[in-house]
Amino acid sequence: MNARETLNLISKQWCDLNDLRKLTGLGKNNAIKLKNEIRIDLESILLIIQ
Repeated sequence: MNARETLNLISKQWCDLNDLRKLTGLGKNNAIKLKNEIRIDLESILLIIQ
């Protein structure tokens, strides 16, 4: 992946599983685990802010 493709992916507001796989180089199962970890972290942050 070149710099332009990376910039296009990270400039999006939302990232889907395929985007996450491209950015990290992970396989499907590990990308799913990472996505779930990110979701948990974001939910924790939102609970702290409230």
